Amino acid sequence: MTFKKKYHNWGEGKVSYIEWDKDSSMPGLQFCHATGFNALTYKKLLEPLANSFHIRAEDARGHGFTEISAVLISELSLNILKLARKFPATKFIPMIKEMTSRSDSTLKRRVEFPNKEMILKSYKGRGAFSTWNKGFLEDYIQGGTKSYKDKIKLTCDPRWEAATFASWKHNAMSSIKKISCPITLLQGEV
Repeated sequence: MTFKKKYHNWGEGKVSYIEWDKDSSMPGLQFCHATGFNALTYKKLLEPLANSFHIRAEDARGHGFTEISAVLISELSLNILKLARKFPATKFIPMIKEMTSRSDSTLKRRVEFPNKEMILKSYKGRGAFSTWNKGFLEDYIQGGTKSYKDKIKLTCDPRWEAATFASWKHNAMSSIKKISCPITLLQGEV
């Protein structure tokens, strides 16, 4: 079974998502991707489940082909990040160190490439991509790039991804406890 690429307009702009909708009466499965990736990255993971679930996987703000602006970072987090950039010695303060460690390496990421083959060559076997099975990286590139001035550009701007990493400090479990409908939450190991 194959997926369909769709868009939904939330009033602020279009949200991109992929959906396997063989039978909408099947149990729903809403998939959320990780920061820096996109819904299509997980196509090979989700496809085998499409015979048992009605699956929808959205591209989050600042990712994939979603057009809604990425402005969800708190003012406090942005100010702490600016402080750490202006005064590098502050990175030794535990809270700031935690907020900036992952974001610093993300900011060094290249944004534009001459073509998709160069992205594949650049990423294959490196970092987080070193353990990926065949096809996942190609789907990530397909779902997370666009043509821009005769080049290929990542749709998840490293500045947005870095700000996301820098501001991550909440515990989602307190919000999950407030959900009143039946759900099953799956989370990978950390």
